[in-house]
Amino acid sequence: MTKKINELFKVIIAMAMVTALCVGLAGVALADPGPITWEFGSENAPAEAAITKWLRMGESGKAPVARFDFHFAPVSVDGKTEEADKNTMPKIGGATRIISIDFSNQDQTKLENGIEYIYKEKEVLGGIDWPHAGVYVYRVKELKNTYANDPAKDLMLYTDAEYDLYVYVKNGKDKLFVYAAGAVVRVKDVIHEDEDVGTKVDPTPGGNGKEYYTSQMIFTNDYLNWTAAFDLSKTVADEHGYANESMYFAFNVTVSNPTILKDAAKKYIAYVLDKSGTVVTDANNYAGFQIGLGGAYIEFTTGTPLTVNLKHGQRLSFSNMYVGGYFKVVESAYADFTPSAVLTVNGTANTLPGSLGASLTVPASGMAPFGAATNSAAFTNTYKLITPTGISVDNLPYVVMIAAGLGSLAGFVALKSRKRNRYYGE
Repeated sequence: MTKKINELFKVIIAMAMVTALCVGLAGVALADPGPITWEFGSENAPAEAAITKWLRMGESGKAPVARFDFHFAPVSVDGKTEEADKNTMPKIGGATRIISIDFSNQDQTKLENGIEYIYKEKEVLGGIDWPHAGVYVYRVKELKNTYANDPAKDLMLYTDAEYDLYVYVKNGKDKLFVYAAGAVVRVKDVIHEDEDVGTKVDPTPGGNGKEYYTSQMIFTNDYLNWTAAFDLSKTVADEHGYANESMYFAFNVTVSNPTILKDAAKKYIAYVLDKSGTVVTDANNYAGFQIGLGGAYIEFTTGTPLTVNLKHGQRLSFSNMYVGGYFKVVESAYADFTPSAVLTVNGTANTLPGSLGASLTVPASGMAPFGAATNSAAFTNTYKLITPTGISVDNLPYVVMIAAGLGSLAGFVALKSRKRNRYYGE
């Protein structure tokens, strides 16, 4: 009996030990390791943290001259959130707790998927005198309206992103040092739009060098500039003087927003102008003119094609277009006319030839971006008259030459025939 009790006691002890071990392991598994990176610093090479500033624009855009400010507000030290405790925390960014990143219009941008962008990174923990070891938490956000935009030409759209930056300070042999740093998303930036609030991100300068190459504590602003202009012009060319210059040619025109702008209901206006620059109101050009301060205009909705008719010497003129927006023009086919166009995009011109009696699309595929420099599509339709006999005026000189040659040959044959008749007495 005693033996059975001893064995039962051993089983109970064993079960208790297993239970305790499982609980301990569960505690390890469930414990929050904190939002730190997996790269740790040392006394001689402390861990670092940085903010990354992204600026996105439409294609062919340039970065403006701008300063962006980021505020580092104290949240807690060693879990303590009282003002007296927070006042002991070092001021990242100095007395104002602000760190700035500057851009200029000389900065080189990159283009990807229709978005022109530029980014800069700035380390934030260097040179700070930490009062003691512990965990320091700062809330980081960008201050808004630091860019003095001109309401007549541009607009800066600021991110609402916020991060909590955790700084782990450790006692070293000779001094305190930053052992690790990490960040948590509090308000999502567009870069982290597919991630949940509370996601841990890596603030290490240069990223991990594999999946990403900057600190993931990212703040993205979109810059819109509407100083672009676009002219669609019509010329009828005819070296023989038979073309009808009062004839209208149909153009299917589409204008669209920059990729960074998701407002599908944006409206644009354009005017039909004659050779002298006078606004035209003829229903032959467009039946739905609206009246504004600048005269009769045509309203375009982004992404929606609209057909406008132009005759020789007229042009369709857009102004105040978004730099990085897009346009596409399709001229309808007309018999006896060969279309061509000079397409100028952001100051660079290219000639696009067409075929007799065919339509012409500019650009040939996709859509062309509006740049800050000249944007235009100058269409020329060259007339090729077909006479009632079916002979083209362009081919008439050759027909005349052939006819003259045949006439000369016929005369030569007749002359030889008469000489032969006289010789034989016929």
